[in-house]
Amino acid sequence: MSGWAPYQYTYHKNKQLYWQAYFLISVLESEGLNKLGPSLSDSSWSWDRVERVCNKTFEMLPTSDDCCFHHMVAYSMELCKEHGFLQHITSWKNTILRSDSKCIGSSQRGDFKFATCEENLEFSTVKGSSKSIEATSYAALYFIRKGSLEDSLPLIMWLNSQRNDNGGFRSSQDTVIGLQALAKFAEESNAEMPSRTDLTIAIGKSSSYFEKVRISNDDKLVTKEVILSPETGRYNIKSRGTGVAFVQMISKYHVTSMDYEPIFNLNAKAAMIESTPTLKVTFILPTESSATMFLVEIAAPTGLTFTKNIIEGLMQSTDGGLSVITRYDIKEGGQKTPPIC
Repeated sequence: MSGWAPYQYTYHKNKQLYWQAYFLISVLESEGLNKLGPSLSDSSWSWDRVERVCNKTFEMLPTSDDCCFHHMVAYSMELCKEHGFLQHITSWKNTILRSDSKCIGSSQRGDFKFATCEENLEFSTVKGSSKSIEATSYAALYFIRKGSLEDSLPLIMWLNSQRNDNGGFRSSQDTVIGLQALAKFAEESNAEMPSRTDLTIAIGKSSSYFEKVRISNDDKLVTKEVILSPETGRYNIKSRGTGVAFVQMISKYHVTSMDYEPIFNLNAKAAMIESTPTLKVTFILPTESSATMFLVEIAAPTGLTFTKNIIEGLMQSTDGGLSVITRYDIKEGGQKTPPIC
């Protein structure tokens, strides 16, 4: 498990509580994943010590007063319960976990919910911080583990609204836990929903809906893309049928309608050089250009590497007395080389 938390609470006044919660999540989430060796549950000595940490963390719950870490602590306690610990606790009503709304905020329209953490306490429409994304992910995981899938949905919707064009979030740390929460929700919701998915997503403006996306049981795991007309304004999205789907809209700015031809006319052919199977890449430099240097980056296909002596041989070739390649660099691993022409 990865996260920003250890760096943030090293000097926190309640660092022992947060370190213990982080430790419990790391240990209990990985339990049973090691297929090549013994697990923690195979050793009564190790399992006894994990139980002690669960009990100690539960005793320290009243000191959890930081909203950036509250849901991480709550999630660790839910994991302890799930693994058979804390069975001596007969009532949770007198703990800080009694209120599911602690450290939870909502958007102005109330359709999204998120973990309140420092700078996004008054969040409404702007992008959430990396801390808030990770805290919200722990909150969603907490509700999912509790079996409160419906309570986790507004959090999952907010998380999905924070994703970038590549599917991740603001940093590698919050991306790990964020995708974990989304994947867990998808897993659990798929089990809760009817086995047959039959969903239609309609996209439009005002009362007119001009794009429809059909999701069936056969293609429910396939990403579908719709390119909308380049017009500004508010789009409406509605769904009909049974199933769960995430809809993400991506806005692009300063997009030109002009089509550009490839300037290098790259071509690749298989060849034999000194009895060695070789991939020969050729390109033609543009004639109508004032540029004095071109940078070409080439990635080697799987199983092939760049050979230094062949590239240095190319440096000896000339075009009108000028060297075609003046400099090259083979990156670590031998997979890429951007020759400068």
